[in-house]
Amino acid sequence: MTTTPDQHLETAHEVLKRCSGYDLWFPTPSQTAIVAWANAFAQSGLGREDLIAGVDRAYQAEPPGFRPLPASIISYAKAAYYEALRNLTDDRRRLMDETNYALQDLGYSTNDAHRYSRAVALGRRTPVRLTEEQADELRARLARTSRQLEQPPRHLQPLWNILAEIGQGPQKAFNSTPEIDHPTEETDAA
Repeated sequence: MTTTPDQHLETAHEVLKRCSGYDLWFPTPSQTAIVAWANAFAQSGLGREDLIAGVDRAYQAEPPGFRPLPASIISYAKAAYYEALRNLTDDRRRLMDETNYALQDLGYSTNDAHRYSRAVALGRRTPVRLTEEQADELRARLARTSRQLEQPPRHLQPLWNILAEIGQGPQKAFNSTPEIDHPTEETDAA
């Protein structure tokens, strides 16, 4: 899904309104200023949520009297975006990676697959629209990958089989913590 020029103008208008919310003396932007900011935002590839987060981050980080430019908002927006990605839980990160690879297998470009999977991981609206068949195929691939990850690696399969035969099962053998014998006063005295 591509962003239209009207959406970029709306985003620039929202960003400038957010700036004026932080700075009561922020000038009322002219239509020319809104168009210029919209062009800068369009080239950045960032979405509205990211740019608004960039405004919030800029006004929190900068000293009083800060006068934002589109480049500074974009810079802070990118920092906020990457921080959100870094703070993902391991499960969300794994889902993001699996979705990314599955979409590439379905024929999506690497960039589109990354944008889609990151949006899913961050709980945002996805920039790529999937058909119903593609969505079903994606769900099936993710379910298949999840089942495969539950299986032992091939080189450990014989060990898992042996453990299953003696009744210890692989889950118990690999997930339990070993008991450590701690010396007692009796063994120390001997």
